[in-house]
Amino acid sequence: MTDNPFFIQVPYQTELAETIATADVPLRLVLSAPPGYGKTTAIAATLKAISDSHGQIRFLIVTPAALQASWNGILGRFGLDSRIVDAPAYRVLQASAPALRS
Repeated sequence: MTDNPFFIQVPYQTELAETIATADVPLRLVLSAPPGYGKTTAIAATLKAISDSHGQIRFLIVTPAALQASWNGILGRFGLDSRIVDAPAYRVLQASAPALRS
């Protein structure tokens, strides 16, 4: 799914990434798995694949504050721009986003 030298994906991560990347958009997804499953890497690879095939994309990852820097770093390794926002900043971003069609 990616040629990124920082990560070697295992089959279940690749399958997850390919399933999500080929889904119809807009896509809303909640991913839950035990610690160590490789969710961050799989999602970063998926977002990179979607970005490569659809152009510029917007996404929201909600995570505990303790994991924000980790997510930000891994997304950056996949060449994805990201920013950490608090609730007030999120509301401003949300107000500026184009409406999604259901």
